[in-house]
Amino acid sequence: MLSRSSHTACFRALALAAVLVPTGAAVAGWWTGSDGGKPLGLRVTYSNKVDYEPLMVAVNKGFFRDEGLTVKPLIVTGGIESAEALATGAADIAAMGDAPAVISVSKYPQNKIVCAYGGGAQRHRLMARNGIQSPRDLEGKKLGIQLGSSTHGCFLAWAKANGVALDKVEVLNLRPSEIPMAMDTGQLDAMAGSEPWATNTERQCGRKVHELATFRGHMGTSPMVIIVSKRTLEQKPEAVAKLVRALGKAVDWVNASHARTAAICAPLTGLSLQDQERCTYTLIWDLRWRPEDAESLALAAQFLLEQGKITALPDLAAAVDTRFLPRAP
Repeated sequence: MLSRSSHTACFRALALAAVLVPTGAAVAGWWTGSDGGKPLGLRVTYSNKVDYEPLMVAVNKGFFRDEGLTVKPLIVTGGIESAEALATGAADIAAMGDAPAVISVSKYPQNKIVCAYGGGAQRHRLMARNGIQSPRDLEGKKLGIQLGSSTHGCFLAWAKANGVALDKVEVLNLRPSEIPMAMDTGQLDAMAGSEPWATNTERQCGRKVHELATFRGHMGTSPMVIIVSKRTLEQKPEAVAKLVRALGKAVDWVNASHARTAAICAPLTGLSLQDQERCTYTLIWDLRWRPEDAESLALAAQFLLEQGKITALPDLAAAVDTRFLPRAP
């Protein structure tokens, strides 16, 4: 049954922690070795979605292993859940989009963004039933979205730019996996999500829905970022450097062949090979941190503040630590 956001972020974080956080000896075993304390591995949380392809590739191709890392993937359904896992100590490193990143560093400024590895707001799509033909047609309708997600931030910017009265849109906070069926059964009039959820909605609903918009041109580069916990930065800086190097190799591999990337990722995302490759092209893959990425985070922060999702603008400059990025010769 659909309802407005009935579960707080705190509740979801505690539930996620109960699933993902090892306890007692398991934690000690993960962090210390028999030789008296050398770090063994990293717990990395991300989603099996198109936005996270380099992480899936790095695991599949052994790029983390080649760097001498033992990486334990912790799979969630969206970036906001990765932010929660990092906050509760369930993960050492988390991948997420711009809006969850802003929320994360607002609440936990001791954790740092170390790089972006991709981006592009066009990866967020708004699918609507056929009676909705313009942005303002959403007024009086029900929209499904994952609140606090990167898509959510882009939607807020898009809606404002298109004159949509948000107080007239019934926004329902749903897990992305719930949205395609809710659209198909008529419980929702529209949905917004990144891939594979938008494509899954198309496949589930067929001709009953159409793409109303992408969010390209809103929220700048809409970067996908890597955030590292304070503890990991202090205790495992060499492991963080190795993870960033491995991620760079994976980004290069994705750019070299979208078809081979699709073959690796499609079984994980649930998309067809054709849809996976098409979606891969909607992002720009690049290991980096540039002024335009910082500007995009600042834009996301301003919108989240205006919508009451954060209580104050975070110090985004202090939230970024780029020492692990490779330097130009």
